Amino acid sequence: MRRYVGDLPVAEAWLNRVAGQEALAPGHIRVAAKVATALGALPEFPVTEVLERVIDLNLRLLGGQVPRSGRDVVRYDLEALNVDCDLEALVTGLRRQGRATLLLHGPPGSGKSAFVHHLSQRLERPLRLKKASDLLDRYLGGTEERIAEMFQQARQEGALLFLDEADSFLQERSRANQSWEVTQVNELLVQMEQFEGIFLCATNFPEALDRASLRRFDLKISFNSLRPEQSLKLFNQVAADLGSAPATDHAALRRQLAALTNLTPGDFATVVRRFRVLVKKPTQAWLLAALRQECEAKPDRPRPMGFGV
Repeated sequence: MRRYVGDLPVAEAWLNRVAGQEALAPGHIRVAAKVATALGALPEFPVTEVLERVIDLNLRLLGGQVPRSGRDVVRYDLEALNVDCDLEALVTGLRRQGRATLLLHGPPGSGKSAFVHHLSQRLERPLRLKKASDLLDRYLGGTEERIAEMFQQARQEGALLFLDEADSFLQERSRANQSWEVTQVNELLVQMEQFEGIFLCATNFPEALDRASLRRFDLKISFNSLRPEQSLKLFNQVAADLGSAPATDHAALRRQLAALTNLTPGDFATVVRRFRVLVKKPTQAWLLAALRQECEAKPDRPRPMGFGV
């Protein structure tokens, strides 16, 4: 990584994260560096995003994948997460203890996956990420085997194990229609009990989880939409990063952001990526309008009350 990418403007944390990919070969890095260097003079093509896209395309052919840093389009800040837990204290405790089972739940874009990647960097441990599509198998017993292999791989690598879309496996067993649905839950619960590392699950639907599985989590952390002061801080940060002029009417901006009650950090990342694609002149009015569009497109957006609704 240092040989081919060292002259490009990339952060040390980014180098460490990408270099940890077990399937990464020198050829992948060399080709990506050439593409990034060729596009380096174009501001709409951030260097790390170009590098990741090229490397990711090559790794997918081999079954690997670079952890996407789409979350990196907005500077990461634990204070921008609206959670019911002291995350800094949690990081300290996990570094000392080295073993825990955590459930992260909340709406999409609220920062669950981004926190897991941040935690991997802070603990200086590799991350083994799995989704439902990685584990589901068409053959009877195949999914259970993949679940067991997932834990074994994390155990051998000393990695944090992160299961996204956990509701696909930890659904309430009393509602199961097929026997294999129960055995999948049972296998995952058994593996959770035996795993001596750090296992994290994320879900947007905590109410769908099996009640017995909930008792096996040491900590259940709720990720929520941004508080008004968090929205304002993140807005000012993103606007400054995009080169926008400072707001002239801070009170009006605060009121407009406070009205977006379902705003999440993920919405800011989406809007920044949209800005880069459209290469628009960054104005705060455009940013605010784009954030409002993201909020209004959500199925859980607040509904106005009154006649004619």
